[in-house]
Amino acid sequence: MMARLTGKLKIAPGEYALVQMMWLAKCRAEMEC
Repeated sequence: MMARLTGKLKIAPGEYALVQMMWLAKCRAEMEC
C-alpha cells in the first residue's frame, strides 16, 4: 500500500518517513493496522 501511495504521489525520500509516520498514526487511530 505504501509503495503504491509513494509512487502515485512521487514524494521525496526525505518526506517518506513523515508520510509513513502520519499513515501509521492514522492506522492506529482507526484500528486498521
